[in-house]
Amino acid sequence: MAVGQPPAATGLATLLIAAAEGAVVMSRAQQSSAPFDAVYAQLRALAGATGPLPGR
Repeated sequence: MAVGQPPAATGLATLLIAAAEGAVVMSRAQQSSAPFDAVYAQLRALAGATGPLPGR
């Protein structure tokens, strides 16, 4: 866990990085940007479910 960060923030950061890295691998394998679109849509839905984005 990152020093000084709440566990939820650290877990969310891990999820975002894992999702982005997974999208890279899938996009290369499929030779398509569709995995990025799917990950983006799901992460936006997750962000919406947890409240407004900072600065919005």
